[in-house]
Amino acid sequence: PAPAPEPAPAPVAMAPVVLDSDKDGVPDDQDQCPGTPVGVLVDKDGCPADSDKDGVPDYLDKCPGTPIGVSVDKDGCPPPVVEQIKPQAASAVEPAVMEKRRITLNVEFATNKSIIKKNSYKDIDDLAAIMKQYPNARVAIEGHTDNVGSVASNEKLSQSRAEAVKKYIVDKFGIDASRLSAKGYGPGKPIASNATKEGRQKNRRVEAELEYVVKK
Repeated sequence: PAPAPEPAPAPVAMAPVVLDSDKDGVPDDQDQCPGTPVGVLVDKDGCPADSDKDGVPDYLDKCPGTPIGVSVDKDGCPPPVVEQIKPQAASAVEPAVMEKRRITLNVEFATNKSIIKKNSYKDIDDLAAIMKQYPNARVAIEGHTDNVGSVASNEKLSQSRAEAVKKYIVDKFGIDASRLSAKGYGPGKPIASNATKEGRQKNRRVEAELEYVVKK
């Protein structure tokens, strides 16, 4: 007789598959905030942390630590505070205008010297008077030469002459030295041709750029 068939094996119970689609450590069937970006800290319900309880999760909150109860925008930030500034009466506001003047000083020096000749003080005195009148005034004194001689020697000479004018103003009128600067440009900025005696004379000059505020 044929052998009796063996009984079918008992079915093996399969463990249920637990899905965690957003990889936040909370299974989908318990996750109340599915779709959380990977790496974002979540609570036991799978929802991103919101430390300041403003409704904007920490990973999106650009203003963490907002006091509880303060309304915030989509970035978790309170609205900007707009300060009301009362306009001043027109009479209380004095408009100020910055003015600049360039003055060529009629200052003469002995050849190759930086000692100011006695008959050359008037223009410098007038400049100092303006600085006295406008305490905010600042002056840049510039020394210039013709092109006779080397560039290096002319630059040194023009620097010495500019500094001589500055020293005279500071010493005689007691004006703060920080209000004046002195720079020698040598033959680099001629205002006339160096091919003629007259032109060279014009180029051997001291100029002053005066900057001050005038209230209108």
